Amino acid sequence: MTTQHINVQVNFGAPLGQLQHAIQRTIHLAALGLNATPRLTQDDLQLPGTSISLQLAGPTSWPIDEAREGFEQWILMNGLRDATEAISGFLEETRTGLAVWQLAIRSRSGPVTGADWNEATGSQQRRFHRLGLPDKIDDLQRIYSLALDPDLVGHLRTINDARNCLVHRQGIVQERDVNEDAALRVSWRRLACVIRGPDGERDFFPGSLVDVGETLCVSNRDVAKLFPLGTAISFSVQEFADVCWSLFLLGLSTVKLVEDWGRAHGFTLQEPQDLTG
Repeated sequence: MTTQHINVQVNFGAPLGQLQHAIQRTIHLAALGLNATPRLTQDDLQLPGTSISLQLAGPTSWPIDEAREGFEQWILMNGLRDATEAISGFLEETRTGLAVWQLAIRSRSGPVTGADWNEATGSQQRRFHRLGLPDKIDDLQRIYSLALDPDLVGHLRTINDARNCLVHRQGIVQERDVNEDAALRVSWRRLACVIRGPDGERDFFPGSLVDVGETLCVSNRDVAKLFPLGTAISFSVQEFADVCWSLFLLGLSTVKLVEDWGRAHGFTLQEPQDLTG
């Protein structure tokens, strides 16, 4: 059997970039729809470019004000679903990088076979892909000892609960969605502007006055929203933006944890180049 020496570079910035692109694309698509919503007219309820107009159920016309409201929520709920699902792909790419690193660790005590490589990057990759989002998180900790930020993971689990309700139960909270006191509790971390002073912090709003001795700062705040059993899930535009920010924070945090994992196992990481000189 021939032994080959190979060099493999693992770039964990790539999955983060893909996550960032996916979430930003979702935000852009949501923005396009939301900005167009106020200009919709009754004529816009017909599909363009079709030779036959279909009316399969319901009234012959949908009041445009109701249609605008329904369209706005449809945009936001689909955006939340897409942004949440982007995390799943990010975790899959992260797992692949960790698997390669794990093979490199094993190679220190003996050769790694082609079968080992195929197992780590092929069959194990397919197995991980089939897991649900919560199981992916648990799998990373069980197999690679990578414990993601518990607070951000807690937020992600509830956001994923909302995603499951939207996909499988049309956004109406049912018994299987309940995670707290006969309700679905969804939490996230939002980026907030605050005013800090001798007496503590207070929220900043457009038009707020900043007194002498106070400073304007940006802070992360953990917030939650309850949807009682039988009610429909809905989010404001600001809440949707805040959920997207929370998901991206999880990506940032995970890459930092992976880098720490690599250093702890003896890997040399290439630092970002300083382009200011």
